[in-house]
Amino acid sequence: MSPDDTADGHGPPGVVPFAKVSRKTQQKRLRLAARRALDRFGIGEARLRMINFDFNATFRVEPTGNGQRFALRLNVNSRRDRRAVTTEATWVSALAEVPGIMVPLPQATPEGELAVDVRCDGLDRPIPCVLYTWLDGPDLGSSASRRRVREIGRLAARLHDHAESWAQPPSISFKSIDDVMLGEPDNLSSLDSPSFDPSDTSVILEALASVQRAVDGVFRRGSPHPIHADLHLWNTKWVDDHLAVFDFDDAGLGRPIQDLAISAFYLRDDPQSERALLDGYAAERPVPEHSPAEWEALIAGRNLLLLNDLVASVTAGSHDFVARYFGRTAVRMRHYLRHQRFRLDLE
Repeated sequence: MSPDDTADGHGPPGVVPFAKVSRKTQQKRLRLAARRALDRFGIGEARLRMINFDFNATFRVEPTGNGQRFALRLNVNSRRDRRAVTTEATWVSALAEVPGIMVPLPQATPEGELAVDVRCDGLDRPIPCVLYTWLDGPDLGSSASRRRVREIGRLAARLHDHAESWAQPPSISFKSIDDVMLGEPDNLSSLDSPSFDPSDTSVILEALASVQRAVDGVFRRGSPHPIHADLHLWNTKWVDDHLAVFDFDDAGLGRPIQDLAISAFYLRDDPQSERALLDGYAAERPVPEHSPAEWEALIAGRNLLLLNDLVASVTAGSHDFVARYFGRTAVRMRHYLRHQRFRLDLE
Protein backbone atom coordinates (compact mmCIF):
# COMPACT_ATOMS: atom_id res chain seq x y z
CA MET A 1 0.00 0.00 0.00
CA SER A 2 1.05 3.58 -0.66
CA PRO A 3 0.87 6.19 2.13
CA ASP A 4 -2.21 7.56 0.37
CA ASP A 5 -4.07 4.36 1.26
CA THR A 6 -3.19 4.08 4.92
CA ALA A 7 -3.70 7.37 6.76
CA ASP A 8 -6.86 8.44 8.52
CA GLY A 9 -9.26 10.68 6.62
CA HIS A 10 -12.72 11.14 5.19
CA GLY A 11 -14.48 8.42 3.29
CA PRO A 12 -13.46 4.77 3.66
CA PRO A 13 -11.32 4.02 6.73
CA GLY A 14 -7.63 4.62 6.15
CA VAL A 15 -7.97 7.06 3.25
CA VAL A 16 -6.17 10.41 3.36
CA PRO A 17 -8.56 13.38 3.05
CA PHE A 18 -8.88 14.66 -0.50
CA ALA A 19 -7.52 18.11 0.38
CA LYS A 20 -4.29 16.62 1.77
CA VAL A 21 -3.16 14.51 -1.19
CA SER A 22 -1.23 15.57 -4.27
CA ARG A 23 -2.90 16.92 -7.38
CA LYS A 24 -1.95 13.72 -9.22
CA THR A 25 -3.67 11.59 -6.57
CA GLN A 26 -6.72 13.84 -6.63
CA GLN A 27 -6.94 13.38 -10.39
CA LYS A 28 -6.76 9.60 -10.00
CA ARG A 29 -9.55 9.64 -7.45
CA LEU A 30 -11.69 11.86 -9.64
CA ARG A 31 -11.17 9.55 -12.59
CA LEU A 32 -12.54 6.67 -10.50
CA ALA A 33 -15.48 8.84 -9.45
CA ALA A 34 -16.08 9.74 -13.10
CA ARG A 35 -16.26 6.03 -13.98
CA ARG A 36 -18.86 5.56 -11.27
CA ALA A 37 -20.87 8.45 -12.69
CA LEU A 38 -20.72 7.07 -16.23
CA ASP A 39 -22.04 3.74 -14.96
CA ARG A 40 -25.03 5.62 -13.58
CA PHE A 41 -25.58 7.30 -16.95
CA GLY A 42 -25.49 3.94 -18.68
CA ILE A 43 -22.13 4.46 -20.38
CA GLY A 44 -19.77 1.51 -20.22
CA GLU A 45 -16.37 1.52 -21.90
CA ALA A 46 -15.25 5.05 -22.69
CA ARG A 47 -12.10 7.07 -23.07
CA LEU A 48 -11.79 9.77 -20.39
CA ARG A 49 -9.67 12.88 -20.69
CA MET A 50 -9.58 15.47 -17.91
CA ILE A 51 -9.85 18.85 -19.62
CA ASN A 52 -10.29 21.06 -16.58
CA PHE A 53 -9.52 20.71 -12.90
CA ASP A 54 -9.74 23.89 -10.93
CA PHE A 55 -12.91 24.75 -9.01
CA ASN A 56 -14.67 21.69 -10.41
CA ALA A 57 -13.45 18.92 -12.70
CA THR A 58 -14.56 18.23 -16.26
CA PHE A 59 -13.82 15.17 -18.36
CA ARG A 60 -14.26 14.69 -22.07
CA VAL A 61 -16.00 11.35 -22.53
CA GLU A 62 -15.71 9.30 -25.71
CA PRO A 63 -17.76 6.09 -25.46
CA THR A 64 -16.22 3.19 -27.32
CA GLY A 65 -17.58 2.53 -30.77
CA ASN A 66 -20.38 5.08 -31.18
CA GLY A 67 -18.56 8.28 -32.18
CA GLN A 68 -20.33 10.43 -29.60
CA ARG A 69 -18.59 12.76 -27.18
CA PHE A 70 -19.77 14.21 -23.90
CA ALA A 71 -18.61 16.53 -21.13
CA LEU A 72 -18.89 15.12 -17.60
CA ARG A 73 -18.68 17.68 -14.79
CA LEU A 74 -17.92 16.69 -11.20
CA ASN A 75 -18.72 19.36 -8.60
CA VAL A 76 -15.57 19.05 -6.52
CA ASN A 77 -15.58 22.41 -4.73
CA SER A 78 -19.06 23.65 -5.58
CA ARG A 79 -21.50 23.21 -2.73
CA ARG A 80 -24.47 22.86 -5.05
CA ASP A 81 -26.29 19.63 -4.25
CA ARG A 82 -27.84 17.18 -6.70
CA ARG A 83 -31.18 18.98 -6.68
CA ALA A 84 -29.48 22.24 -7.63
CA VAL A 85 -27.58 20.53 -10.44
CA THR A 86 -30.82 18.94 -11.65
CA THR A 87 -32.41 22.40 -11.62
CA GLU A 88 -29.53 23.76 -13.70
CA ALA A 89 -29.81 20.92 -16.23
CA THR A 90 -33.59 21.34 -16.48
CA TRP A 91 -33.18 24.99 -17.43
CA VAL A 92 -30.47 24.14 -19.99
CA SER A 93 -32.79 21.52 -21.51
CA ALA A 94 -35.44 24.22 -21.94
CA LEU A 95 -32.91 26.67 -23.41
CA ALA A 96 -31.87 24.08 -25.99
CA GLU A 97 -35.32 24.49 -27.56
CA VAL A 98 -34.99 28.28 -27.97
CA PRO A 99 -33.95 29.66 -31.38
CA GLY A 100 -30.83 31.79 -31.13
CA ILE A 101 -29.50 30.06 -28.01
CA MET A 102 -26.90 27.31 -28.36
CA VAL A 103 -26.18 25.13 -25.32
CA PRO A 104 -24.99 21.57 -24.75
CA LEU A 105 -27.80 19.09 -24.17
CA PRO A 106 -28.03 17.46 -20.71
CA GLN A 107 -28.11 13.67 -20.73
CA ALA A 108 -30.35 11.57 -18.49
CA THR A 109 -29.69 8.27 -16.77
CA PRO A 110 -31.77 5.23 -17.80
CA GLU A 111 -34.03 6.17 -14.88
CA GLY A 112 -34.50 9.71 -16.23
CA GLU A 113 -32.25 11.55 -13.75
CA LEU A 114 -30.33 14.57 -15.03
CA ALA A 115 -27.79 14.53 -12.20
CA VAL A 116 -26.29 11.81 -9.99
CA ASP A 117 -24.29 11.69 -6.76
CA VAL A 118 -21.10 9.63 -6.66
CA ARG A 119 -18.51 8.88 -4.02
CA CYS A 120 -14.97 10.21 -4.28
CA ASP A 121 -12.34 8.78 -1.92
CA GLY A 122 -11.28 11.25 0.75
CA LEU A 123 -14.32 13.51 0.51
CA ASP A 124 -16.92 13.44 3.27
CA ARG A 125 -19.77 14.31 0.91
CA PRO A 126 -21.04 12.96 -2.40
CA ILE A 127 -20.11 14.73 -5.62
CA PRO A 128 -23.01 15.75 -7.86
CA CYS A 129 -22.30 15.01 -11.52
CA VAL A 130 -23.95 16.08 -14.75
CA LEU A 131 -23.35 14.86 -18.32
CA TYR A 132 -23.72 17.12 -21.36
CA THR A 133 -23.20 16.69 -25.07
CA TRP A 134 -19.81 17.93 -26.21
CA LEU A 135 -19.47 21.37 -27.79
CA ASP A 136 -16.86 21.58 -30.55
CA GLY A 137 -15.00 24.82 -31.04
CA PRO A 138 -12.58 27.03 -29.09
CA ASP A 139 -13.42 28.91 -25.92
CA LEU A 140 -13.57 32.62 -26.62
CA GLY A 141 -10.93 33.20 -23.94
CA SER A 142 -8.89 36.36 -23.60
CA SER A 143 -8.39 36.75 -27.36
CA ALA A 144 -12.08 37.30 -28.17
CA SER A 145 -12.75 40.02 -30.71
CA ARG A 146 -15.08 42.85 -29.81
CA ARG A 147 -17.58 41.48 -32.31
CA ARG A 148 -17.70 38.23 -30.37
CA VAL A 149 -17.85 40.03 -27.04
CA ARG A 150 -20.85 41.88 -28.42
CA GLU A 151 -22.40 38.47 -29.11
CA ILE A 152 -22.02 37.60 -25.41
CA GLY A 153 -24.18 40.64 -24.63
CA ARG A 154 -26.79 39.54 -27.16
CA LEU A 155 -26.76 36.01 -25.77
CA ALA A 156 -27.18 37.28 -22.20
CA ALA A 157 -30.25 39.23 -23.32
CA ARG A 158 -31.76 36.13 -24.91
CA LEU A 159 -31.15 34.10 -21.76
CA HIS A 160 -32.90 36.77 -19.72
CA ASP A 161 -35.81 36.99 -22.15
CA HIS A 162 -36.36 33.26 -21.82
CA ALA A 163 -35.96 33.19 -18.03
CA GLU A 164 -38.54 35.94 -17.51
CA SER A 165 -41.26 34.02 -19.35
CA TRP A 166 -40.27 30.41 -18.59
CA ALA A 167 -42.80 28.35 -16.66
CA GLN A 168 -40.51 26.45 -14.31
CA PRO A 169 -41.48 22.86 -13.50
CA PRO A 170 -42.60 22.55 -9.87
CA SER A 171 -40.04 19.80 -9.28
CA ILE A 172 -37.06 22.17 -9.47
CA SER A 173 -35.95 25.07 -7.31
CA PHE A 174 -33.32 27.74 -7.96
CA LYS A 175 -31.60 29.22 -4.96
CA SER A 176 -31.55 32.97 -4.51
CA ILE A 177 -28.24 34.63 -5.33
CA ASP A 178 -29.00 37.90 -3.59
CA ASP A 179 -25.61 38.19 -1.94
CA VAL A 180 -22.03 38.70 -3.05
CA MET A 181 -21.24 34.98 -2.67
CA LEU A 182 -24.17 33.94 -4.88
CA GLY A 183 -25.79 31.94 -2.12
CA GLU A 184 -22.62 30.05 -1.15
CA PRO A 185 -21.03 30.16 2.34
CA ASP A 186 -19.18 33.37 3.18
CA ASN A 187 -15.62 32.21 3.88
CA LEU A 188 -14.15 35.70 4.11
CA SER A 189 -16.03 37.14 7.09
CA SER A 190 -14.83 34.31 9.34
CA LEU A 191 -11.32 34.15 7.91
CA ASP A 192 -8.63 33.92 10.59
CA SER A 193 -5.20 33.08 9.21
CA PRO A 194 -1.72 34.32 10.11
CA SER A 195 -0.92 34.08 6.39
CA PHE A 196 -2.89 37.25 5.67
CA ASP A 197 -2.06 40.83 6.65
CA PRO A 198 -4.77 42.04 9.09
CA SER A 199 -4.96 45.38 7.27
CA ASP A 200 -5.63 43.51 4.01
CA THR A 201 -8.35 41.48 5.71
CA SER A 202 -9.94 44.65 7.07
CA VAL A 203 -10.11 46.38 3.69
CA ILE A 204 -11.50 43.27 2.00
CA LEU A 205 -14.28 43.01 4.58
CA GLU A 206 -15.04 46.72 4.23
CA ALA A 207 -15.34 46.25 0.47
CA LEU A 208 -17.52 43.18 0.98
CA ALA A 209 -19.97 45.22 3.04
CA SER A 210 -20.00 47.98 0.43
CA VAL A 211 -20.67 45.56 -2.41
CA GLN A 212 -23.43 43.81 -0.46
CA ARG A 213 -25.21 47.15 -0.01
CA ALA A 214 -25.16 47.58 -3.78
CA VAL A 215 -26.49 44.06 -4.34
CA ASP A 216 -29.30 44.80 -1.86
CA GLY A 217 -30.20 47.89 -3.86
CA VAL A 218 -30.27 45.97 -7.13
CA PHE A 219 -32.57 43.33 -5.63
CA ARG A 220 -35.05 45.94 -4.42
CA ARG A 221 -35.92 46.68 -8.05
CA GLY A 222 -38.12 44.12 -9.73
CA SER A 223 -38.35 40.38 -9.29
CA PRO A 224 -35.42 37.99 -9.68
CA HIS A 225 -35.40 35.21 -12.25
CA PRO A 226 -32.86 32.58 -13.35
CA ILE A 227 -29.55 33.95 -14.56
CA HIS A 228 -26.37 32.16 -15.64
CA ALA A 229 -24.21 33.91 -12.98
CA ASP A 230 -20.91 32.78 -14.55
CA LEU A 231 -21.21 34.20 -18.06
CA HIS A 232 -17.64 34.93 -19.12
CA LEU A 233 -15.25 34.36 -22.00
CA TRP A 234 -14.15 30.91 -20.85
CA ASN A 235 -17.72 29.61 -20.53
CA THR A 236 -18.55 30.39 -24.14
CA LYS A 237 -17.47 28.69 -27.36
CA TRP A 238 -17.61 29.71 -31.00
CA VAL A 239 -19.36 26.81 -32.75
CA ASP A 240 -20.17 26.87 -36.47
CA ASP A 241 -20.12 30.67 -36.50
CA HIS A 242 -22.46 30.85 -33.52
CA LEU A 243 -21.85 31.57 -29.85
CA ALA A 244 -22.59 28.72 -27.45
CA VAL A 245 -22.73 28.96 -23.67
CA PHE A 246 -22.11 26.26 -21.08
CA ASP A 247 -21.34 25.71 -17.36
CA PHE A 248 -24.57 26.78 -15.69
CA ASP A 249 -23.40 25.50 -12.30
CA ASP A 250 -23.77 28.92 -10.64
CA ALA A 251 -27.25 29.59 -12.04
CA GLY A 252 -29.76 30.97 -9.57
CA LEU A 253 -32.46 33.55 -9.00
CA GLY A 254 -30.75 36.86 -9.60
CA ARG A 255 -30.94 40.11 -11.50
CA PRO A 256 -29.84 40.50 -15.15
CA ILE A 257 -27.35 43.25 -14.28
CA GLN A 258 -25.41 40.68 -12.24
CA ASP A 259 -24.78 38.58 -15.35
CA LEU A 260 -23.52 41.61 -17.25
CA ALA A 261 -21.23 42.71 -14.41
CA ILE A 262 -19.72 39.23 -14.17
CA SER A 263 -18.95 39.33 -17.90
CA ALA A 264 -17.55 42.85 -17.57
CA PHE A 265 -15.15 41.84 -14.79
CA TYR A 266 -13.06 39.88 -17.30
CA LEU A 267 -13.16 42.79 -19.76
CA ARG A 268 -12.26 45.55 -17.32
CA ASP A 269 -8.79 46.05 -18.85
CA ASP A 270 -10.45 46.80 -22.21
CA PRO A 271 -13.09 49.55 -21.96
CA GLN A 272 -14.08 49.16 -25.62
CA SER A 273 -14.87 45.48 -25.12
CA GLU A 274 -16.87 46.31 -22.00
CA ARG A 275 -18.84 48.80 -24.09
CA ALA A 276 -19.33 46.19 -26.82
CA LEU A 277 -20.82 43.82 -24.24
CA LEU A 278 -23.44 46.37 -23.21
CA ASP A 279 -24.11 47.42 -26.80
CA GLY A 280 -24.79 43.80 -27.71
CA TYR A 281 -27.25 43.47 -24.85
CA ALA A 282 -28.97 46.73 -25.80
CA ALA A 283 -29.44 45.45 -29.35
CA GLU A 284 -31.80 42.80 -27.93
CA ARG A 285 -33.37 44.47 -24.89
CA PRO A 286 -32.74 47.50 -22.66
CA VAL A 287 -29.76 47.33 -20.35
CA PRO A 288 -31.12 46.87 -16.80
CA GLU A 289 -31.41 49.95 -14.64
CA HIS A 290 -28.34 50.57 -12.51
CA SER A 291 -26.21 53.40 -11.20
CA PRO A 292 -22.48 53.78 -11.97
CA ALA A 293 -21.73 52.98 -8.32
CA GLU A 294 -23.76 49.76 -8.47
CA TRP A 295 -21.99 48.71 -11.66
CA GLU A 296 -18.55 49.16 -10.10
CA ALA A 297 -19.64 47.36 -6.93
CA LEU A 298 -20.98 44.36 -8.82
CA ILE A 299 -17.76 44.05 -10.80
CA ALA A 300 -15.70 44.32 -7.59
CA GLY A 301 -17.95 41.66 -6.09
CA ARG A 302 -16.80 39.17 -8.70
CA ASN A 303 -13.23 39.52 -7.39
CA LEU A 304 -14.45 38.90 -3.84
CA LEU A 305 -16.41 35.83 -4.93
CA LEU A 306 -13.35 34.33 -6.63
CA LEU A 307 -11.28 34.92 -3.49
CA ASN A 308 -14.04 33.39 -1.36
CA ASP A 309 -13.98 30.24 -3.51
CA LEU A 310 -10.20 30.07 -3.48
CA VAL A 311 -9.70 30.18 0.29
CA ALA A 312 -12.04 27.19 0.74
CA SER A 313 -10.81 25.13 -2.22
CA VAL A 314 -9.75 21.51 -1.68
CA THR A 315 -7.99 21.37 -5.06
CA ALA A 316 -4.29 20.65 -4.65
CA GLY A 317 -2.14 23.63 -5.56
CA SER A 318 -4.83 26.23 -5.05
CA HIS A 319 -3.58 27.23 -1.61
CA ASP A 320 -0.17 28.10 -3.07
CA PHE A 321 -1.92 30.91 -4.89
CA VAL A 322 -4.20 32.11 -2.08
CA ALA A 323 -1.80 34.50 -0.32
CA ARG A 324 -0.84 36.23 -3.58
CA TYR A 325 -4.45 36.56 -4.70
CA PHE A 326 -5.48 37.79 -1.27
CA GLY A 327 -2.88 40.57 -1.38
CA ARG A 328 -3.80 41.46 -4.96
CA THR A 329 -7.47 41.64 -4.02
CA ALA A 330 -6.68 43.95 -1.10
CA VAL A 331 -4.85 46.35 -3.44
CA ARG A 332 -7.82 46.37 -5.81
CA MET A 333 -10.33 46.88 -3.00
CA ARG A 334 -8.38 49.78 -1.51
CA HIS A 335 -8.57 51.47 -4.89
CA TYR A 336 -12.25 50.60 -5.26
CA LEU A 337 -13.17 52.04 -1.85
CA ARG A 338 -11.13 55.18 -2.40
CA HIS A 339 -12.23 55.95 -5.96
CA GLN A 340 -15.48 53.97 -6.37
CA ARG A 341 -13.88 52.43 -9.43
CA PHE A 342 -12.72 48.83 -9.75
CA ARG A 343 -9.47 48.18 -11.59
CA LEU A 344 -8.32 44.73 -12.60
CA ASP A 345 -4.78 45.74 -13.56
CA LEU A 346 -3.58 46.45 -10.00
CA GLU A 347 -1.14 44.11 -8.29
